Amino acid sequence: MAVSKNSIEIAAAPSVETTGDDPPAAGDEQQAPVTSGAFRGTSSGLFLAYGGVVLVIAAFWLVNSFSTAHEAARLGGAYDLGKRMFFEGTSAVATLILLPLMRRGVAMVRTATSLPMQAARVAIVGVLFSLAHIFGMVALRKLAYGAMGAAYDFHLAAELPYEFRKDILSALLIGLPFWFLDRPATAGQAPSDAAVPRNSTKAGEDRSPHLWLRDGATSIRIDARDIVWVASAGNYVEFSLAAKRHLIRGTLAGEEARLLPFGLVRVHRTRLANLNHVVAVEPRPSGDFALRMDTGEVLIGSRRYKDRVAGLRAAATGSEAPQAG
Repeated sequence: MAVSKNSIEIAAAPSVETTGDDPPAAGDEQQAPVTSGAFRGTSSGLFLAYGGVVLVIAAFWLVNSFSTAHEAARLGGAYDLGKRMFFEGTSAVATLILLPLMRRGVAMVRTATSLPMQAARVAIVGVLFSLAHIFGMVALRKLAYGAMGAAYDFHLAAELPYEFRKDILSALLIGLPFWFLDRPATAGQAPSDAAVPRNSTKAGEDRSPHLWLRDGATSIRIDARDIVWVASAGNYVEFSLAAKRHLIRGTLAGEEARLLPFGLVRVHRTRLANLNHVVAVEPRPSGDFALRMDTGEVLIGSRRYKDRVAGLRAAATGSEAPQAG
């Protein structure tokens, strides 16, 4: 008689083209040097990201100051470069203050599991950045004017659309250096025997399934078996459980080591997946693969980590084979 099918099903390869989300790079899987304290990306990448953004802001400050001063003179007004540099300077200072928040926003965009979710997070980050920038810029101007015994009036209805359009472009330009240069650090590949869920082994059975996640002064106790996936997010690691998500400070490499016994293996440069929550493995024409989880989420895996799910495919194929008797 035939044995019933395993809960892991092998789907036919789709005909659609997939994105190359994990281009090969020399030394990509080596442990990167990390910074101390709150920052975890490579120190050189973080320095370049912040340095590049500061240079862009300084360049915009100078160009806009001279441009607006010349434009005012062309229209018959006074050529007051000092005043223009003050106005553009308050905008630049407000932007500099928001850089850590922008970096966090880029990290949130990076952890999105689909293109629509990424687009939605980009829009949210852009709107929040614009509103915070306008508020900070106006506050600085009011403080400066007040210190001189004058009053500054920001015409909200007239100025908001103009400032908002400028800020959206600024947010994109500021976010790009963080996206490309402030990459999360990763570690080397795990042993090849990670291709099968480990919590079914004796070692996994002997280990307590409960883990503590530390977020600052707060400690959160979770059941490791409930973890669906874990992803790097800048200075943080995002834990996705069936009913909740936790964002804690740490490294994906460090979490990979302690989560391996519970069936979580690296399937992408920035993500671990719990093989015990996989219900389908779908190969892609590019050589990558997709994991359909029991939560309904679909995780994209890189062809470089295909061996990690080979045990699932073999188990499913073996369970569907007819047996004598």
